[in-house]
Amino acid sequence: MKEQQIAVEMADTRPEPSTGRLKFGEQFLIWSMRVWAQAHGGGQGHHHFAMLRKAYDLAGMPDGHVLFDSMMTAVVVSRRAQLGLHLPHCRGVSDDELLLLRLVAESQRGTLDDDLLLSVVARAGVDPVREACDAMAAALSTAGMTVRSLEVVNRQDDGEVAQAAEAEPTPRIVH
Repeated sequence: MKEQQIAVEMADTRPEPSTGRLKFGEQFLIWSMRVWAQAHGGGQGHHHFAMLRKAYDLAGMPDGHVLFDSMMTAVVVSRRAQLGLHLPHCRGVSDDELLLLRLVAESQRGTLDDDLLLSVVARAGVDPVREACDAMAAALSTAGMTVRSLEVVNRQDDGEVAQAAEAEPTPRIVH
């Protein structure tokens, strides 16, 4: 019994992927996710949305913040569990952040399939999330930013697997 407990504790302490291993477009999306979550989590929403708008303007995507908000809203509304997102300054990358990167990456490659979408959202959310991810992926591609698929990112990080915890469908900050 004690050996099983130790194995579980060791499995839970694997280092999570780091933002330092991600390309600029991937870091930009993760930062956007985190700022977006903060905008929905407290009293400074206007400030955070203004930061997103400015960042997307500077990245050459003047309407990118609207596309990003549409994508995140579609995911959160359609999701069967909370999204676990870190604070903007955190170097770690959560499973949910990697999973959202994968949605955009697969969309950029034209390989976003129903199985992946159904692992993230309820069936009713598949089409709206696909459309929002496709629009976001196209805007990123036009701005010269590519996003790698989750598997590519994870190969460098001991094969982490994104898993959703059962909870309310709202963004939450995990660190």
